Amino acid sequence: MIRPEFGKELENQQKVLHLVWGAFLVATVFYLWIPQLLIEQLRFPERQPLAETTRVILWTIVLIQVGFLLWWKKQYLARDAILRRAGEISWIPILVRGHRSPAEETAARVIAWYVSGKIVAFAVAEAVAIYGLYLAYVGQYFQDQYILSLICVVLLIYFYPSKAFLGELLQEIS
Repeated sequence: MIRPEFGKELENQQKVLHLVWGAFLVATVFYLWIPQLLIEQLRFPERQPLAETTRVILWTIVLIQVGFLLWWKKQYLARDAILRRAGEISWIPILVRGHRSPAEETAARVIAWYVSGKIVAFAVAEAVAIYGLYLAYVGQYFQDQYILSLICVVLLIYFYPSKAFLGELLQEIS
């Protein structure tokens, strides 16, 4: 049995995820603004000799990362995967400590795994926007930056931390 106050603490992790998710989304928009600021303040360097090669490499990495994120969701963020893998971990972050029973410890592990897995997904998605920023700077590939930022936003929306999903997880382990 999970105490109501401990259940609230676990549900508060959803707020943490929303804040982290929002920070990644704001950063993506900020990355779009940086080249515009630099155009006004500085002049971009001439297109670097290896810019086209870098462009091809980064786009290849983006395709791999998108595939990785789809795999990550299936392997680490699906309900069954979270419940199974949470039993395998031995650490519980400080944010979900304070458990008093085996049921609460299990719940803390599940939520810790869910939060950690989501943050990894957000970070990998955010890297796509950073690649776009890099391409805009070294190769003046502004259109690539817009497309990569859009891909990042789509991925962040895809990995949005749903309150309903967290509720289902907590119900499953209660």
